[in-house]
Amino acid sequence: MQGIIPAVQRVAVIDMGSNSWRLVVFGYDPERRWWALVDEIREAVRIAAGLGEHGELQPERVDRALHTAAVFSSFCRATGVTDVVPVATSAIRDATNGEALLREVRASTGLDPRVISGSEEARYGWLAMANSTTIEDGFGLDIGGGSIQALRIAGRRLAGAQSLPLGAVRTSERFLPGEKASSKELKALRQHVAGELAE
Repeated sequence: MQGIIPAVQRVAVIDMGSNSWRLVVFGYDPERRWWALVDEIREAVRIAAGLGEHGELQPERVDRALHTAAVFSSFCRATGVTDVVPVATSAIRDATNGEALLREVRASTGLDPRVISGSEEARYGWLAMANSTTIEDGFGLDIGGGSIQALRIAGRRLAGAQSLPLGAVRTSERFLPGEKASSKELKALRQHVAGELAE
């Protein structure tokens, strides 16, 4: 029968990152055999803000996260997307109360987030680089709010990866609290980064 538009499968991925949370919906067209970005929502949750020395997610950040998760869940229901894959990264992975937040998300929204490891996060960074560039051999840095994934690529394959707790939110709060960094603060940051790399 001509003129019938083929059914498009849709899947949503929710990235519960340390700085921003992002909902992306991809659609698969079986006739053309490709995936394409259909929709996207991004919210600056900054769940890593205020983690500090004790490693606890702050109440105002948790409230914002729960609100954002509810919005994302409602969007998926309203648009008929039933295949939803929520993943949590560095800040929630490292926080002492990260699992408590995920329990609240599950109870209040029906979403079922999975915490991914640093090595898995690095692998996804490599997949993004390998599929969006022509790089053959080299290095990549995937800089997030809570962590950095340092990648080595050889022959377009992932040859090595390390997740480092040096994300933009984490290091800024600890070493660069003001609007303008002093030379003393920059020196302390450089020493900290050098120490992490040496390990």
